[in-house]
Amino acid sequence: MPISVEVNRDSLRELNRQLKAIDPSLQRAVGKDIKRAVRPTADRILARIPTDAPLSGMVNKGRLGWSKPRVGVYATPGAGGSGSIARIEIFASKPDRRGGFKMADLAGTRDRGSGVRRAHARVLPSGRVIQVREHPTRSGDVMIDRLNKRYPLSAGGKGGRFGWENFMKERAFLLDKVLDIIDDYVDIVNRKGVR
Repeated sequence: MPISVEVNRDSLRELNRQLKAIDPSLQRAVGKDIKRAVRPTADRILARIPTDAPLSGMVNKGRLGWSKPRVGVYATPGAGGSGSIARIEIFASKPDRRGGFKMADLAGTRDRGSGVRRAHARVLPSGRVIQVREHPTRSGDVMIDRLNKRYPLSAGGKGGRFGWENFMKERAFLLDKVLDIIDDYVDIVNRKGVR
């Protein structure tokens, strides 16, 4: 049976309130400390992601072309509806922010598609508009199959190829670091109490 660590959202929010009551700078400090602890993990995850396009068809400047991924780290202890502690986000590099990384990472995780291309209008270079009827296609399936051969999906096909798989390799270490930081701030609250 897998062991999972759970942090009570209400307790985390209460910790935030208590820290703010003691000293608002403590509330900001816990976020900074968590962010500082998460950053090396995020960098290791990013280092395992290919910088070159996983498929030759993704080497383009279009909106779904591949651009080298970047990583962002956000510390949100108890904030928001989810009650999350921290978040690591992988996204395409500026300035182009193309969607190739996200598409390659998640292709095939949810729905293999209908195998039918929807009807649409297309403008030819001459300016003439033609109507394209709905027709069968396997282009999405072919892309997913090729990606799966090179970079299989993680978590039984539910997790991404790059981000999720690499996060899971770091998860236990990351949880230990973050929980140690939270424990330190709980100790501060217990020592100083609310004024």
